[in-house]
Amino acid sequence: MCAAGEETCIRGCCRSTKISLKVNKSELDLQEEIAAGATSKVMRGTYQGQPVAVKLPTLPTADDLDRYHKELKFLMTVDHPNVVGAVCAKAHPPDYSFVLPLLQTSLGKAIHEQRWRPSWAKIVRMGAEIAAGVAHLHSLGLLHRDLKPANILIGDDGTCKVTDLGLTEFEEVVRTAVGANGNIRYKPRGKPTGGFHKQVLG
Repeated sequence: MCAAGEETCIRGCCRSTKISLKVNKSELDLQEEIAAGATSKVMRGTYQGQPVAVKLPTLPTADDLDRYHKELKFLMTVDHPNVVGAVCAKAHPPDYSFVLPLLQTSLGKAIHEQRWRPSWAKIVRMGAEIAAGVAHLHSLGLLHRDLKPANILIGDDGTCKVTDLGLTEFEEVVRTAVGANGNIRYKPRGKPTGGFHKQVLG
């Protein structure tokens, strides 16, 4: 629970009595960068003596700021052992951030960098955990829209958790954006890197 009761973001659209939305920069001990993308970077750090991952979004435009607040709402809404939620956040200028649990590695790193080769039994269990996390999002009316190995984190106990809700959207919003040919009419923010990433323009 928040020591000060309900806390809000700068806009007042995000409200929580469970986590702080006004974390001071002095409360976070930022260390090395552990991940980076087109719209944010993630730093290893500590918060109240606990290891955390601190996501620092790039917010150059009003649209980017809108996406920050939307992602924060989603992070505060999810509540499932196979989905990463927020520990706290700084939803006030100038240094916006999300503070998330720090997990051991991502599925992408484990496979491609660490050459991890799990057993078939492990693969089946991981698939069930990922599916459970996605099902939880769907039960909330949310579509992840960026499910890939890099966005599946693995904890010390081997549990898989779906992360990165930056492109997540309400299902009803996505349905209205589907054209007559069945293609979702949007332009991905990241740079296409292979056959699985097509840029679909309306």
